[in-house]
Amino acid sequence: MRGELMKQYNIKGYRIDCTQPLLCAAIIGTSVEEVKAEIKRIEESDVEVVEWRIDLFLTHEPAYKLLEMSSYLYQELSDRILLYTLRSQAEGGECGLSAQEKAELLKELISYHHADLIDLEDALLQTGNTALLQKAHKQQMKVIVSHHDFLQTPKREELCEKLLVMSKRGGDIVKLACMPQSHEDVLTLAQVGQWARKELDCALIMISMGTLGMPARVFPTLFSSVLSFAGVSGSSAPGQLSVQEMRSIWKSLQENEKKGVDEYV
Repeated sequence: MRGELMKQYNIKGYRIDCTQPLLCAAIIGTSVEEVKAEIKRIEESDVEVVEWRIDLFLTHEPAYKLLEMSSYLYQELSDRILLYTLRSQAEGGECGLSAQEKAELLKELISYHHADLIDLEDALLQTGNTALLQKAHKQQMKVIVSHHDFLQTPKREELCEKLLVMSKRGGDIVKLACMPQSHEDVLTLAQVGQWARKELDCALIMISMGTLGMPARVFPTLFSSVLSFAGVSGSSAPGQLSVQEMRSIWKSLQENEKKGVDEYV
């Protein structure tokens, strides 16, 4: 057993810690103009983490524009934690590249040294591309090892085993997103998150997708998550709320908690 708290990190003055989860907004624009417009909306928000969905950008823009766009993001959002994601079609994204082609593109993105975090799908690492992880660490980037199941929430034993295997890849954060078929599935994911918090030597992002899974987004601490995702220009995943909705809910919860403490005292 590793203890009561999982590993914590500090990035750009922000603490990556499941006791005080950060809010992450995704940039989902498919053109340079759309991305720049989203950046302006993000600058007006108070999100701490910004995810650039590069797979969506590449559906309409050529790869040679990546460096220019990456540099722009780096300059405009220098006070936010930047997360780069190239999500495959198999895991809910738009990237249809082969494993080798995807690895080469990720290697190029890492070499820009603009992002603070990079998402590497566990399925890609299983194909022998673990060198990407070491390359990211050499660039002082933290790595999220991710897996998405859009069909189901496996049984508790399977989830624990999956997290254990993913944690051994050498990443800094393990992200597991599953589609619930019942309220029991949501509870199972929360229980697995509490188990992993004590047993694994990495931080966690645990997401239960869709409307049923909304508690995982609203109450990330109960699932041992260090991040919760929200949208500024629409949803990038099933069940995702807007930044305004998330902040409003969190503010109400904090006020009610403080009111309860004051009444008790």
